Amino acid sequence: MTLAVISLLATLGAIVFGRSLTPPPALPRDSYGRGPLGHRAWAETMRALGLHVVRWTRPRYEDVSAPLFFIEPDHAEITAPDGTTTSLGEICRTRSEAGRITVIVLPKWVLGMFGQAGPELPSHVYDALESTPFEGTQVVWQPHITGARESITASSPILGERHLEIPWPQTVIGPTPILSGPTGTFIASDPSGRVFLISDPDLLHNFDVQRADHAAITHEMITELLHADTIVIDEVFHEHVETRSLGAIFSHFPGILALIHGAIVILVVLFYGRRRFGPPRQTPAPYGRGPREVIDVAAGVLASGQAVERLAPRYVEQVILDAHRRLGLSEGKSIAQKAAALDAILVRRNLAPDAVRLLETSQSATRETALSYAARATQLRESLLGSTKKTPPRERPVSIPPPPPTSPTASPP
Repeated sequence: MTLAVISLLATLGAIVFGRSLTPPPALPRDSYGRGPLGHRAWAETMRALGLHVVRWTRPRYEDVSAPLFFIEPDHAEITAPDGTTTSLGEICRTRSEAGRITVIVLPKWVLGMFGQAGPELPSHVYDALESTPFEGTQVVWQPHITGARESITASSPILGERHLEIPWPQTVIGPTPILSGPTGTFIASDPSGRVFLISDPDLLHNFDVQRADHAAITHEMITELLHADTIVIDEVFHEHVETRSLGAIFSHFPGILALIHGAIVILVVLFYGRRRFGPPRQTPAPYGRGPREVIDVAAGVLASGQAVERLAPRYVEQVILDAHRRLGLSEGKSIAQKAAALDAILVRRNLAPDAVRLLETSQSATRETALSYAARATQLRESLLGSTKKTPPRERPVSIPPPPPTSPTASPP
């Protein structure tokens, strides 16, 4: 009871104070994963539809001639693999001047502490648009957040009428519309026609890309609008973190919760381990030879409640197990190995070994032969442990004196 109360207090204390004891979160990872908020399914679908999809790894964005997709940036600064930092607006401006096409996919969801997904904070969405051609664009959300998907009919002069199924739709108002719905624009472009914006990332997410016309919309946007057969994707950072080591897991909340909890439980166990938990258990006295010995063996046999031909092999097994235990033998785990150990003792005593043969033959006992197997088992027991019967001492014979010899000369009267 004490251990349970301390464990509960440790859990509550770690929940309340654990976050303040942890270091700042690690750098975020890319979103090219198999989770619900990843984009691997979208990329593989585009490949299956005939497009060449490449993940961006080179340090110079302006060298990429194919349309470049920035997937869900959470701020306006982009960090390249070589460590250099460039603003997203500068990248768009440089690529637009070089005649390159850039597509920005806005962020929308963020993972909570226990893995549940919730809407992104509006400030993060606006931070992603800072210094880009879409700076100042108004982002539109539903007033009430629900998990249910809404069926939306969107229209486009290039893509035609399209059906969408999106939870908590996120649209924009302001830039040139390409695909619009009742509340705003899902796909827009800047005045130059070289920078495009996808307002709702659920069109690309793993858990939604297969619904309605989502995959078809992005595929036709690339082929019909961008006139490309190759795209490059740059996954720049969700806010959630994927840790790669036990040290990183247990140094951040809620991993530190388990660490603190486990440490307190170990200290409690070590403290109580210094004392004995109750009085020492008394070792029961071993059965001695005599009536208790007979009752122990007979009870094990009679508890089966079976026919005589089935009781005979059970009785043989009980005798072998009991003799093995009473002799203090350690050899053998199965009953056949224990019978072999008993035969070895009989051989050392210059007696005929019969335990293994008796164990094997008694399995085919019949009603007529059951008693003979039981008698052999009793003899085996007496050969190993000795007889428990007390035989009365034999009386010494009384000698009778012979009759006196008769005289040869004596004559009958």
